[in-house]
Amino acid sequence: MIGGRRWAEIFPVAACVMVCAAAAAVAAPVARAQESALQAAFEGKQVVVLIDMPGTQQGVDVYPDRPNALDANNYGKRMKSFPVALRVGDSAMITKVKVNGKRIEFQLGGGGFGTAGDSTDTAVHFTPADKSSREKDLENQISNTDDPDQKRYLQRQLDDVRRQRERDDRRNQQIAQDDAARRQQQVTANRMTGGSRFNLNYNGKVPDNISPHDVMLALSKWVDFPVATFGDQHIPNQNPPGAQNAASGPGAGGAAGAGNSAATIAAANAGNPAYDGGAAQAPTGAASASGGGAAVADPLHSLQKGMKLEDVHKLFGAPATQNDSDHDGIQVHTEVFERTDATVTCSFVNGVLVTYNIAVH
Repeated sequence: MIGGRRWAEIFPVAACVMVCAAAAAVAAPVARAQESALQAAFEGKQVVVLIDMPGTQQGVDVYPDRPNALDANNYGKRMKSFPVALRVGDSAMITKVKVNGKRIEFQLGGGGFGTAGDSTDTAVHFTPADKSSREKDLENQISNTDDPDQKRYLQRQLDDVRRQRERDDRRNQQIAQDDAARRQQQVTANRMTGGSRFNLNYNGKVPDNISPHDVMLALSKWVDFPVATFGDQHIPNQNPPGAQNAASGPGAGGAAGAGNSAATIAAANAGNPAYDGGAAQAPTGAASASGGGAAVADPLHSLQKGMKLEDVHKLFGAPATQNDSDHDGIQVHTEVFERTDATVTCSFVNGVLVTYNIAVH
């Protein structure tokens, strides 16, 4: 039986635990309802990114409650540490929205490589071999004999055994290094095609009454939400009147995707001397059958990161030129396809398309 004084000490703690448990029980359904509403509003829809995004599940941190919402310091570090997964003007699908305590994860194109199940191990796994029993036995024999001729004979055998062990170690170390380099290339390719994410971080917790419009406002400086998909959300500096902003196709790295808004196209081509301010229309390549038949799908609209080399060849045929280059130990294969209306440049790592550019003639 607990004494009165002891109960007086325990009761406040027990009451606190009970209150916290009750609060958690109430908060959990609210969080699930928030998450379900946001998922219904966003998942499976296309947006256009207005900044380069790092190829990591760490993504880009945004703090809506702060005057300077973007964590530029961490953004810079991640852009240095990881390859670019999404470039300015790229169109990406919202693949997951997750409410997690103080944070909303806004995942694009897979959410970034490095989540559970993704292997990021690029270390060299090599351990030198121990001395064999033969090598140890020869060392013992040399120590225990006084015959100079016998010592020299045994030493020659010992030297041979040691050299063989060292040769095996060098060969195995090289195999381990080659394997690590292969895994590094694969991880880099996976990061370049695995998407990225925005992390909306709030003080205390995600607001109970947060709406999809609130999320769009919080991300509006870095994400373009097409009117054709999301309706006119009255977001400043987005979706100008008359803009065709369907984001119907993937944007080219460094060039705007078909159907992006005028603002997005201008942002994507900032600093590009070939950009004409929107006077030239993107090539459609659509051809009508005789008698006004249905339009033929343009291969440009089918091009997307993650495609295999052979699939790109099926779209565009044989390349006009191709070359191989080394980027910080990563072997990149580049092919250029010439069309009457555009030049398409595609870069591959391990046979997977990691970036492309479409230059309109």
